Amino acid sequence: MPADDDRIGVDFIDPLFAVALSLNFEELKKEPWFTDWSLILRTPHNFAFLTLALVWATVILSWVGYHRSIKTSPIRVRTLAGWWRFILDVLLLVFYFVLLVSYQDFKRELRVLAIVFFLFIVWDRFKKIEHPRAEYADDAQWTKATAQRGVTVVWFIFFLCLAIFYWLHPPQTRYECEDWLLLAAAMVGTVLYRVHKVRLWWPRVVQILGF
Repeated sequence: MPADDDRIGVDFIDPLFAVALSLNFEELKKEPWFTDWSLILRTPHNFAFLTLALVWATVILSWVGYHRSIKTSPIRVRTLAGWWRFILDVLLLVFYFVLLVSYQDFKRELRVLAIVFFLFIVWDRFKKIEHPRAEYADDAQWTKATAQRGVTVVWFIFFLCLAIFYWLHPPQTRYECEDWLLLAAAMVGTVLYRVHKVRLWWPRVVQILGF
């Protein structure tokens, strides 16, 4: 029964990822480039398509990262910390849906990305409470888990800076150089965050941030 209880969160969350993506797909059918792919080469369609790619990368990589995390540290909905992790999963899915419908509004997309990474930090903190040091096989595994929490903090700061910069220095017209540079930075940051979780660069820094 305890194992079945631990599966409740996963069985609830997984279909919601699929629902969010399917609803987004239905929305995309209204786009002119959906039936005429040559339009993707033109502005503003190319910018909208790339912001959509950013959203897809965020959601899909989050789904993969979520399963990797709960494979080693399952969500125990019978515990208070596990219940809060489950609530945060649902809340994250709400923001993923907002991302999926915001690909035409880059400013909102950057703000939501910053919120998503902040929720990642809170999720990690409850994971630490739910799975304390005593549950890890050795100090190396605990050190790695601590560093991975610090990685999330690093990239939250990165995306927060992107959102603040865009808010303070918005382009005079849409699709100017600032838009493209920030979009490129967000796409690179989304991928590097996942790589950083594995490679763990700047070990001392991320250890401190993941206390």
